[in-house]
Amino acid sequence: MKKQFISFFTALIFSVSMISVSPIINGISAAAFEITSEETGIDETLQLTEEVLEQYKVDVPGCTYLLNEETYRFYDQLDTNNKASYKAMEDNWISPSVNELEISLTESLTFNRSTSDISQWSDDEKNEFWQEILNSVYSAKNAFMFDYPEVFWINEKSISLTCSDVKSSRKIFGGYTIKVFGIKILTEIKDEFIDPKTTESCRIQLEKSLEDFTTLGDNNYSKVKYIHDIIAQKAVYNINGTYRDSVYGFFCDENSEIVCEGYAKSFKLLCDRENIPCVIVVGNFDTETKIAHMWNYVQMDDGEWYGIDCTWDDTDLDTSPIKYSYFLKGSANFVRHTPDTEYITPGFVYPELCEKDYIYENTEPDTSETEPTATYVKGDYNKNGNIDYDDIEVIKNKLVNISKITEDDLKHDMNNDKVINVYDYILMKRYFERGIKY
Repeated sequence: MKKQFISFFTALIFSVSMISVSPIINGISAAAFEITSEETGIDETLQLTEEVLEQYKVDVPGCTYLLNEETYRFYDQLDTNNKASYKAMEDNWISPSVNELEISLTESLTFNRSTSDISQWSDDEKNEFWQEILNSVYSAKNAFMFDYPEVFWINEKSISLTCSDVKSSRKIFGGYTIKVFGIKILTEIKDEFIDPKTTESCRIQLEKSLEDFTTLGDNNYSKVKYIHDIIAQKAVYNINGTYRDSVYGFFCDENSEIVCEGYAKSFKLLCDRENIPCVIVVGNFDTETKIAHMWNYVQMDDGEWYGIDCTWDDTDLDTSPIKYSYFLKGSANFVRHTPDTEYITPGFVYPELCEKDYIYENTEPDTSETEPTATYVKGDYNKNGNIDYDDIEVIKNKLVNISKITEDDLKHDMNNDKVINVYDYILMKRYFERGIKY
């Protein structure tokens, strides 16, 4: 269970903090039965803390997967109000800020009530009201944070929603029509980044690190492999890392101590820079522990999508730090990865994976500085990219003289003592047992 941790999930749970508001009485002309409307103050706040997903289920209209070759964004799946919210976030959250974000809704939200005083509404009426407010921004916030992994400072555990533009009209035969035209979002910077000034320095540091980073390779396959390998090799999985859930943790933390969220976001950010279609996927959600996992889907030059999990391919072992059990896998072999469609990202539709694994066919000589694509993994006797039970059986048979140890076997010398013996078998077995992360 080591690597199925995702720190940002608690940010998606909400609770309501209700504050009473004085009633607003709208005028009506008895003579002409004309309705007059005026602004209504709704001072209550929806505070994003840790208690609601039980109370508020986000109602998202049916979506289709609209990613195209120019964007590869979850933005394309949003409804009109969430797109308006997303655009406002783009305008305000790309640079570190704690300014209040005001959203003008494309489609106003309408509520019919017996009074315009929210403090007099029933619990069901209040819940319906906040449900609609939440529906207009929830998916936008998730889509923005998935589409922009470089925005690492937003504290999703401290987001508040209020109404900024509300008008009420009294009906001729009694009751009120309440219309919401705008929503305000207030957020904070994560504690580890202290304040906007410090955060801006960190943003510049990340920008400099990205400028200094070169993705090696002369085609998409070699670039994707290089990105996968460098992340798995450099990163250290640490649930207690200071910047564990962000790209800043991978690029700027001294030891690159991150969790699956940091792995997946770093992989997407580097793919984005190379214009390689890539999305972040969240799933494997445990309803009891509230723990989930994060990985990536990437589209290759054959037009098909494949699964990649840098977290689970990082062994944290000195002898063989990288494996390829979850590298460019099709749906048939990308096991133990179930995308969330209900709890965290209920409105997202993920790309459909190709059934078969991606097979790279090198038709031209590789003149780049990357390692040869036909590299081997120590202990991978059956050459499928990772150590599995079959490999362990192979070395066992060789050690008991069922099959012959050849000179070629020396490249699988796990402890580098220039001989294949029982110690290599022990290391391979340990590698396999510790290499798979549930």
